[in-house]
Amino acid sequence: MLYESNVRAKVAFVLLCGFLVAGCSATHEELKSDGSGGSANPLTNKCGLSLEQTFASSYHGLLKNQCAGCHVQGGVGKGAFADSNVATAFSQFMLTGSDFVRTRALDPVHQPPFTGPVNQPAIDSIDPAWNDAVATFDSCQADLERDNRNPGPSPTIPEDDPIVEKIDVDLETTAKTIAANGSPKTLSWNLGNESAVNSTGLNLSNVRLEVDVVVFTSPTNERSYQLSNPRLRAAGQALRLRYLEILLNGQYYQLGSAFKTSDRRVPANQTRQLSTGTLIVNETPNSNDTLALGVGEITEIDFNPPSFQQLVANNGVFGQNCAGCHGGGNPSAGFRIANYAEITGKFLVVPFEPQLSQLYTRMNDTINPMPASGILPTASRQQVLDWILDGAPSGAAPSASASGLPLELSANNTEGNVLVSNINIPNSISTVNLVLTVFDADQAAEASVSINGNAAITLYSDDGIADNDMVSTTLTFPTPANQWRNGSNTLTFRYITTAGSTIERVQVSF
Repeated sequence: MLYESNVRAKVAFVLLCGFLVAGCSATHEELKSDGSGGSANPLTNKCGLSLEQTFASSYHGLLKNQCAGCHVQGGVGKGAFADSNVATAFSQFMLTGSDFVRTRALDPVHQPPFTGPVNQPAIDSIDPAWNDAVATFDSCQADLERDNRNPGPSPTIPEDDPIVEKIDVDLETTAKTIAANGSPKTLSWNLGNESAVNSTGLNLSNVRLEVDVVVFTSPTNERSYQLSNPRLRAAGQALRLRYLEILLNGQYYQLGSAFKTSDRRVPANQTRQLSTGTLIVNETPNSNDTLALGVGEITEIDFNPPSFQQLVANNGVFGQNCAGCHGGGNPSAGFRIANYAEITGKFLVVPFEPQLSQLYTRMNDTINPMPASGILPTASRQQVLDWILDGAPSGAAPSASASGLPLELSANNTEGNVLVSNINIPNSISTVNLVLTVFDADQAAEASVSINGNAAITLYSDDGIADNDMVSTTLTFPTPANQWRNGSNTLTFRYITTAGSTIERVQVSF
């Protein structure tokens, strides 16, 4: 489907040139930009960035869950479209083609239990938005190419201008300066005293709304904002937030749906991520730009979801009512209720989607219930419902997310910041392991890192050996736990000597 048009064929052709033949561009100069908005790679201009945003909020989540065992950088599968890096996964997805990916995802023979009809509900829910985004991409790219061929006066602003003055919201934060200097930054609001509009009637003291912002420069030097990891911390009362909007310089930005579909419940005194998508704001950053957030609806709710460990414990809902059949070495229906990978990999549980979760719907099936002995009490079913609405977390420590990568350190780029979010440090530890994937870490003391402004830690040391020349390697550095804080942390990397290195991935472990 993706390559039926000439535009999509050009995408595939240019990507192949970039991946396979360094000299290809010298032969195909007609694909290069003339400075008016086109691009040698249509995926990196404003049309492609919008399509990438839709990919990040649709297919990328499914592919990471089901296909990351093979289809990642360095994996055995054809195409790294399940890679955790959105940009990598998107370009590989476009090159491979959605028809091919969809066919393999639905093929029960390809890689069961990760492929087969189990993926049909997710694909059915994804495809309408994806197809609309592809059509928009085609139209946008065609307009760019037409303008390149027939340059004329600047167009008038269309009626569907992405910037509008007002949208009806329950709450609007005060505006804060983004300070667009290329470094990742967290903007945070206390909704009790940093709300420009609050028609909720709620006491929101100490309720915090946050978002990470970074200035992104495309390979064609187009600059834009990337917003990610929006999150809400509730105070003494559980909350539900729906529909998150952004205001750039006091006006609402309408392109992109990564945050608009937010619908998240947050337990009292806890923090939850509102969206896993990345919102790309295709406006040229300015040092005086301001950002505010608008909330369509925020309400107080009763919400105290259990953990997965509580559900599968001997006295938990799953442990008491399900483990007798769905446990042991030969479980009924081929899954063990206490095995998180099995119940989520088979789509028995779909995070945030109770009506798509067979485990929950069977609990409410009066004709064919599970357990077979009959419908469970309302309170037991409510626990399972709340757990799924909370994203069906596994109970494992949440993975850190990092923005500002990849970061090249060289004589021409001597310093850069990486923002690491979602850190929750256990009280009992003294050391946090900083795990870096680094390209070309072939010399000792090539670089250093400072955590939240603390003393610099020299990187690579004995790990910087000749075997790492021009390859990626993963290195672990013990760091003092007291230099880290829960939530977001700023890591400042600095170049010291040699030809340099590139920080590709940042993780933490305890």
